[in-house]
Amino acid sequence: MFIKGNNFKIDRAPREDKNKVMLAPVELYIRGIAFPTNKQALYIEARANNAPENVMNTLKQFQDIQYQSMMDVSQELKQISRLS
Repeated sequence: MFIKGNNFKIDRAPREDKNKVMLAPVELYIRGIAFPTNKQALYIEARANNAPENVMNTLKQFQDIQYQSMMDVSQELKQISRLS
């Protein structure tokens, strides 16, 4: 909060879009995965780690291809974000 004279302004963190998923949460929920892997394995790992529905819904949108590394997962997530 900033106060200048009789006026004050409250700075708040921007509201998070509950439908958007950032890479960090996805990484958190697939932390036990071994690469190379595929969409189904990512989904199973996230479910086993109690991922919230927004993460699960994002993983459902992944292509059914082989992911060689977390970088591939990151690229896919960025692609999905652009389409949303």
